Amino acid sequence: MMSYEEQAVQSARRTKKHQTAKSAATKSRIESQAVEKMRGNLILQRSGALKQSVILGDVTNNSAEIGSSLTYARIHQIGGTIKAHTVRARRKQSLLIPTQNGYIFRKEAHIPEIKMPARPYLVLQQHDLDVIAAMAVDYLARGVIG
Repeated sequence: MMSYEEQAVQSARRTKKHQTAKSAATKSRIESQAVEKMRGNLILQRSGALKQSVILGDVTNNSAEIGSSLTYARIHQIGGTIKAHTVRARRKQSLLIPTQNGYIFRKEAHIPEIKMPARPYLVLQQHDLDVIAAMAVDYLARGVIG
């Protein structure tokens, strides 16, 4: 039976990024990242678009809204079910679909229903809570003293 490290390396070698890499060092880095990702030491991130899409919404004396305009942001934050659907090639003549033996081309692909767990990207850390508490104390102190 293959170890998860070997599975991760084999999976990485099937990616277009690995196959088009010019140097052995780049290929090695891609394989190492795949192993680390499988171990769960890396966050789930492909392009960074979700992180870059965080925007500040309405701000009042009592609240502040933050969010994202990306369509997939909500399901990442709270989880849910993605209904079965068909994906069709739009910009190109066909879709490039990875398989165990390389890639296949299709004009469309059927995606089955997916139950996606929550993968929150907007999370308050303890440091954030401490800053908010300090700001609240400062605000209240100014109101009582001032």
